[in-house]
Amino acid sequence: MTPTAELVRQASEFTTYDDVFALALANSRLVRLSPDSNRWTAAFYEVWKELGDQIPELRKLAFDERPPLPPQCEEASQLIMTLAMSRYLSLPNPTFPHIAMTRAQKSRVKRERANLLEQYQHQMPAVVRILEKHLAL
Repeated sequence: MTPTAELVRQASEFTTYDDVFALALANSRLVRLSPDSNRWTAAFYEVWKELGDQIPELRKLAFDERPPLPPQCEEASQLIMTLAMSRYLSLPNPTFPHIAMTRAQKSRVKRERANLLEQYQHQMPAVVRILEKHLAL
């Protein structure tokens, strides 16, 4: 294997919380998602609290907890942009007021992250359930 091919292989095996959330969205019933960053943060916070000890990638999320205010997470707003730049999501615009994940985008995520789905097959339904609860329109 060439050095370049080896780097590409290694990069495809490297996963982050972005990949976990993209895969959960791809496995959800959601097509239209709320553009409200507070709802995204609430979803990430619940996933992090419930499954952070089971999914190591989630440990990289940082939440600022200052009751009675809701938890804040800078990574939440960055994640939306990262998924959009990866073309996994379509962002809202004046004629399209919600975030969307098409069937084609879902298929691409599932294909590209099949190894991650296998790795977290037992946790993924819980992540999907939480995201559907918070992000559905």
